Amino acid sequence: LPGAPRALPCAVPSPSASGAALLPAASRRAAVAVMAVSAPVGGGLKVYDADALSEAEYKAVLARPRVDFSSILGTVAPICDAVRERGDAAVKEFTAKFDKVDLDAVCVRIQDLPDPSLPKDVTDAFDVAYTNIRAFHEAQLGGDLRVETMPGVVCRRVSRPIGAVGIYVPGGTAVLPSSTLMMAVPAKIAGCATIVMATPPRPDGSITPEVGVRACGTHVGRMWGSCRAHVMRM
Repeated sequence: LPGAPRALPCAVPSPSASGAALLPAASRRAAVAVMAVSAPVGGGLKVYDADALSEAEYKAVLARPRVDFSSILGTVAPICDAVRERGDAAVKEFTAKFDKVDLDAVCVRIQDLPDPSLPKDVTDAFDVAYTNIRAFHEAQLGGDLRVETMPGVVCRRVSRPIGAVGIYVPGGTAVLPSSTLMMAVPAKIAGCATIVMATPPRPDGSITPEVGVRACGTHVGRMWGSCRAHVMRM
C-alpha cells in the first residue's frame, strides 16, 4: 500500500523465516493481510484488516496449517497394500468407492480415445502455452559438458532421459490441464520414451476434455483413468 511502512505479501509467510508475525503494531497499521484461507460462502479470499487484529489473532492468521501425516498414512497405507497385492482389481474397486465410477479399463491408450471437442479460443490458449513451455525447456538443452580440471583429470556432465515417466493431472473438483503441459512437455523434450498419465475420470467414466486434448498434444502414450492413492501406488 502507498505510504505503508511494510506491506504483507499475499502468500502466507513463515513467521520463523520472515519474522512478519512479529512486526510491531506501528509497522502494520496501514497494512491489510489478504490470506488464501478457507473461502467464505460464495467463494473468494477472506480479508483481514491487520490493524484491527490483536497480536494473537495476527499470529494465528499468519500461522501455517499443520497436517497430521500419521492419520493420512494410516488411511493410505491399506490402499497401497491392496493395490500392490491385487493390482487392477483393487484400482477398479477404489475408483468405484472414491470417484463413484465403474471403469471398464483402468489403462487406455490416448490414440484410442475420441478426439476432445473444445472451443477454438480454449485450444488456441493451450497452443500458446504449449509453445511457450516448449521454448523455455528447449533452451535448457545442451551438449555434454567436458572439462579438464587439471592435467589428466577430466570431469563430464552427461544428460540422459528417464526411460519412463509417470505424471498426475488433477481432473476432479480442480481441473488442471496445465499440469499436463508442465510435466509432459519437458519429458518429451528430454527424450523420455514412455509417458503415462493418471487423471481422475468424470462421473460418466470419460476423461476431462481439457486434459485429454493436451495429453494428445504432448504425446502421452497411456492414461490411467483413475486417481488418488491407488493409482499413485501403481
